[in-house]
Amino acid sequence: MNMPPVTSMVVRFKAFSRFAAGFTIVVPCLILIGWGLDIAVLKSLVPGVKAMNPASAVMFILAGVVLLLQTVGARGTFRRRMTATLATVVMLVGLLRIAGYLFHWTGGVDTILYHAKLGNNLMAVGTAVVFVMMGLALIFAEVEGRSGGRNTEFLVLPPMLISLLALLGYGYQIRELCSVSTYVPMSLHTAIITQVLSFGILCARPDHGVMRLLSSDTGGGRMARHLLPAIVIILCVAGWFRLEGERRGFYGSEFGLAIFMLVTITILSWLILRNAGQLSRVDAERGEVAAALSRAHEELEQRVVDRTRALAQVVAELSDGIAMLLDVSREIMNSSDRLSSGAGGTATATAEATATVEEVRQTARMNTRDAGLVATSAQHAARISQDGRKATEDTIATIQRIREEMNAIGNSMMRLNDQTQSISQIMSSVNAIASQSNILAVNAAIEAAKAGERGRGFAVVAHEVKVLADHSRRATRQVGTILNDIQRATHLAIMAIDHGRQAVEVGVGQSVHAGASIETLAASVTAASESASHIAESSQQQMVGMDQVVAAMQCIRQGTIHTVTSARQLELTAQHLKELGQRLQRLVVQYKV
Repeated sequence: MNMPPVTSMVVRFKAFSRFAAGFTIVVPCLILIGWGLDIAVLKSLVPGVKAMNPASAVMFILAGVVLLLQTVGARGTFRRRMTATLATVVMLVGLLRIAGYLFHWTGGVDTILYHAKLGNNLMAVGTAVVFVMMGLALIFAEVEGRSGGRNTEFLVLPPMLISLLALLGYGYQIRELCSVSTYVPMSLHTAIITQVLSFGILCARPDHGVMRLLSSDTGGGRMARHLLPAIVIILCVAGWFRLEGERRGFYGSEFGLAIFMLVTITILSWLILRNAGQLSRVDAERGEVAAALSRAHEELEQRVVDRTRALAQVVAELSDGIAMLLDVSREIMNSSDRLSSGAGGTATATAEATATVEEVRQTARMNTRDAGLVATSAQHAARISQDGRKATEDTIATIQRIREEMNAIGNSMMRLNDQTQSISQIMSSVNAIASQSNILAVNAAIEAAKAGERGRGFAVVAHEVKVLADHSRRATRQVGTILNDIQRATHLAIMAIDHGRQAVEVGVGQSVHAGASIETLAASVTAASESASHIAESSQQQMVGMDQVVAAMQCIRQGTIHTVTSARQLELTAQHLKELGQRLQRLVVQYKV
């Protein structure tokens, strides 16, 4: 049976499941508070009715937590492990309590909490069975698929019946319905919470099993939602009225049974007829819908015929378009072939041009480097020529000073020669005076000799004068020799000075000529340096231009590669387009309207 659940009913059922989980947690907590504070109202709703065992309250809290995690918690490994663990605890506690009843154990798990206050208030057999079945149902509720939902429904059904039987026992005041044999009866709290928890577990999965039918928007789903609660409530109320009338003596059991059957048949008949009327209306609506569908089907057939004629025209036009498509695809393939071939040649030429430009760029880089070196050398030569020109100017100035000093020395030597001539004349005079003195001394000696003893003193003086005259003559000769040497040396010096002056003049001329040559060389070197600098700048600009050309060639090469790729893709596209046209042509040929 494949019936989609109604969204609103699914939301309501899931909301009731969360409410059931909260109810199952809160009420047992209040009961535990009642046990702790000795509040009778919290422990039992009605005075004199058995209170819920504290261990049962704890188990219900655990079951409520498991249901709450299954309804609001995110699915995951931790949640599955937590819910499975808590459900297993609930099931094991129920099993231990059943084993205690079977083997007559005392001091079970239901006597741990509030042991001094419990007395004979133990966990009932029905409650233990409920915990076992509830634990298993909560464990199987985590199982995905139809098997998990089916097992959960089967496991929840016994607790629902047990708790319903206990509620009937409390409502009809029949103790045998609340307990098994002489065992402790199920408390009223336990029966109510079991009913709520059972419906909460079923409503937690409204898209599985019986709940899928109850939550559907079909006639069966609406009938089930209407009949099931009404039947349960009406039969329970009718049974209570019958039992209460018998207890009050209004009628006997036979009459009461007849009345009960009559009321049951009447109410069930009314419910069946009411739902039959609803189903009849639904069938009438379905008939109207079927008639509308039939009319719509006829209209659809007519439209299909019209559409078929239009489709035939479209197919004819499509055939013409496919033929044109094939022709165009052939032309595109031919053009793409030519484009691919041309793009391949362009790519090859571009690669070769790029390699050539790269070589030119390398050459330009080397020329730029050499031009830089030449410019540097030219600038260095210009500085050296400037230094040479300055040194030449300093040399010319020094030679001019040397020429002036040579002229001064020449003049001094001429004056010295003139003075030596004067000294020579003086020496001639001194030599003549010495000769005269010598003659005078001889004459004086002769006269002294004639004078005898009286002239002896005069002879001595004459002798001294003669000696002095001899000395003077020798000194004069020596001085004359020296003067002759000085004159010769002076003459040689004058000649040397004349030669030096001439050499200085020649050196000055050569220095001036060398200075002019260096000046011209400096100008040439400066011009060469400026030219080399311009060449270096031009080479640098040429290098930048070559880099730009290389980048442009690379871009052209990449563009050519993309063009080749695009041409190939265009060729493939044209091929696919041609194949598509052929397939469409085959389909059109096969489809005949």
